[in-house]
Amino acid sequence: PYNLVKLALEASNKVLDQIPQGEHRATVRAWLQDFTATWLGKGNYKVYDSNALKDQMKDEALNRVKENKII
Repeated sequence: PYNLVKLALEASNKVLDQIPQGEHRATVRAWLQDFTATWLGKGNYKVYDSNALKDQMKDEALNRVKENKII
């Protein structure tokens, strides 16, 4: 998810940076995953632990995101 979060936030920043200062800009909130989807079957899911969540949060900070939702 780290790369997915990173790419999504970079893309949204690219669009938002084109909006002049002072105009209304959307608030970007990343939805971070903190559960392991074991029901997908062995080999089809990533095991999520505190490090996986920290990686996603680190990327938020690098991409100027101040709000998130953890699911």
